[in-house]
Amino acid sequence: MNPEDKKSSLASWVLSFGSLILLCSWVITAVIIHQDQKLELVRAAKTTRNLSSVLEKHISGIISQIENSLTSLRNQWESGISTEAMRNLLNHLVICRPDFFNLVSIIDADGNVVVTNQKDFKPTFSGDRPFFLYHQTNPDEKMLIGGPILGRVTGKWYLPVSMRLTDKQKSFAGVILASINPNYFSKIFRDVDLGPDSLIYLADHNGIVYSGISGGKDLELDVVIPKSKLAGIFNQSVSPEDNGSSFPDEIKRIRSRFFIRNRMMAISVETGYDNWLQQSRSRAIYLIGLQMLLSIFIFIVVFRLRQAIILREATSNELDHYFSSALDLLCIADKGGRFVKVNREWKNTLGYTAEDLENHTIFDFVHPDDMQLSLDAFNRSSSQETGFNLINRYRCKDGSYRWIEWRSSAHGQQIYAAARDITDQKIAEEERLKLQKLESIGTLAGGIAHDFNNLLMALFGNLELTKMRLPEDHPAAKTLADAEKAMERATRLTNQLLTFARGWEPVRQIVNIGELIQEGVKFDLSGRNVQAVFDLPGDLWYADIDKGQIQQVISNLVINSVQAMPEGGKIEVKLANSSLKTGEIANLKAGNYVKITFKDEGAGIPPENISRVFDPYFTTKKAGSGLGLATTHSIISKHDGFIGLESSTITGTIFTIFLPAASRECVLNPVAKNNSDNEVKTSGHILVLDDEEALRTLLTKILQKMGHRVETVAEGAEAVKLYQQAGKIGEPFDIVIMDLTIPGGMGGKEAVKEILKIDPAAKCIVSSGYSTDPVMANPLQYGFKGVVEKPYAQARLKELLQSLLVN
Repeated sequence: MNPEDKKSSLASWVLSFGSLILLCSWVITAVIIHQDQKLELVRAAKTTRNLSSVLEKHISGIISQIENSLTSLRNQWESGISTEAMRNLLNHLVICRPDFFNLVSIIDADGNVVVTNQKDFKPTFSGDRPFFLYHQTNPDEKMLIGGPILGRVTGKWYLPVSMRLTDKQKSFAGVILASINPNYFSKIFRDVDLGPDSLIYLADHNGIVYSGISGGKDLELDVVIPKSKLAGIFNQSVSPEDNGSSFPDEIKRIRSRFFIRNRMMAISVETGYDNWLQQSRSRAIYLIGLQMLLSIFIFIVVFRLRQAIILREATSNELDHYFSSALDLLCIADKGGRFVKVNREWKNTLGYTAEDLENHTIFDFVHPDDMQLSLDAFNRSSSQETGFNLINRYRCKDGSYRWIEWRSSAHGQQIYAAARDITDQKIAEEERLKLQKLESIGTLAGGIAHDFNNLLMALFGNLELTKMRLPEDHPAAKTLADAEKAMERATRLTNQLLTFARGWEPVRQIVNIGELIQEGVKFDLSGRNVQAVFDLPGDLWYADIDKGQIQQVISNLVINSVQAMPEGGKIEVKLANSSLKTGEIANLKAGNYVKITFKDEGAGIPPENISRVFDPYFTTKKAGSGLGLATTHSIISKHDGFIGLESSTITGTIFTIFLPAASRECVLNPVAKNNSDNEVKTSGHILVLDDEEALRTLLTKILQKMGHRVETVAEGAEAVKLYQQAGKIGEPFDIVIMDLTIPGGMGGKEAVKEILKIDPAAKCIVSSGYSTDPVMANPLQYGFKGVVEKPYAQARLKELLQSLLVN
């Protein structure tokens, strides 16, 4: 044989033999690594099972202690112990376990808390709580453990544990309730350090998490474990080795579960593979290193390949870092629009994980009304090999939609897109457009308001004078009463139009908003087949509002709800104090507000109409004017408040209102309130400034009938002159009633300045049917002592005059 051939053959044999040895060594290494990992997992399963068993026994013992404590308290209460003695027992229990018990209360059969460990006890109602309803209908005397509840007052989570109370006849007599701090269990779980991929939780058969930690962080208590993850949790025969996906983040874990004895609750202890396989992986790396020595003849190739991989991974990690830290929605899609990669902001903004978006295109979540626009933009960019730019509505994981602004570019067979959530900007823009629509009506309303209210004033006054001159049984009395009602409806319509007038400001005063709403709702529901249910806290703040305008808001909302429930129903009215931070509600400043919620059981508002319900003249009712909710929106906006709505064809409609809470203790136009049996009768010398001759004549008659001496003028300069002359001759005017607006002459705003120069103590009243000037809202700042809005009743004028003359 040729030596060269031998060398070649030997080289081939050595190569073949070496390859065989290398192959065998790799097989042996793989078997060793596999067995090593299997042993580690068996050890991990055993450790997890033992830990869950220990936790189960510990928590079972704690629950038994709680049950024994509550049983002892129940026996004491049912034995007839006094309320004060019971409060001492409750205090002792909480003091002994401050890290565990937060609140222990005795609730009577009517749902009222009769005794609790709180120092400053305020009676509360708990008859609507699930635990109360359960004990009320179930004679079971065992302790009930409820799901986590967010405290109404404290804003903190607690676990309610309760027992049924009975009287001597073994009838339901109430409930003993203890609120347990769920952080106590979390502290126990947190002491068990199982690594960053661990998950320990305590849950019931419905999947409600009572307490738990994930990677050392507390689980949120308002989450529910999916039913698919609860398979076998209450079956004690299930093997603890469960290598499937687990709640809540789909991490591969080793799992062990134990049923809490005599409770529909279970402990789940789960540890990640990586925590247990770290040492076996280190040993595997060592064995692979030995194999690399046996494979020295390919070392250079492997080395260079490794260097290339490291460089590529470093570059990839750097890009991933920028990709994941961006505040915008970033994604990579193929030419067909199918998602290839997304950053974590998709989860933060829209709720989608990368797994949720797999096998979907970017168009699968676009609002149907925006679909054609989006497809056209994408197709144009594909044909021109450029990116697309557009704004559309995008569906969130919870089914809601948000406005998204897209910018993208194309490179090769992929599209790189960045999107930004602009929903808040859209909402602000819609609010601005809505206000512009309302203000467009102001020109018309403001132009006719002054003259029309003067006309109404004349009609009102003459009707009242006529009624005063007729006996009550006169045939014309009813006709005049009907005319007055018609005038009141005309006044209400005028006030609705004035709400939209540009520059109109509320005439504010400090008001007990709770009493105002209760009275208004009850009045508007009088004689109707709709019931009102109120929820008003005892410490409700007062509101700084225009009382008449807010009454109009209440009436509009009640009428809207009544019309939505022609067959009858229920309106729930809830008020609460609310301190808002900047940006918490769009276009609303930080501060204290009174939150008002109106909820009805009507048919609801179709989704396509929700964005238009506050538009002027928009209505779906045949008899509607379309001004009710538009008026309501304008009033709330000019009170620096907020109104929003939620509606469903199943649950009805909810209107939510925020009104500024009172920040000052003064009431505009304070009126002396005299007992009707001891009325103080006064008379004075009164000057009337008004450009309408009919109103001057009418006011003269009305004021003279009240016992006053009256003089009238048509222009402000004349009023100033007459006021000065009267003072010089020793017959000064006690009060001056001024119309704010005098066409072509000096009005009340200018005239009061001149009169105050003559007499700083002058008592002037501003009167107007409409003005863009802030005088009507803040008369005291301009020197006036009071304000009356036209048209007004004689009783209102008499009351104000009497107050100023007495004071």
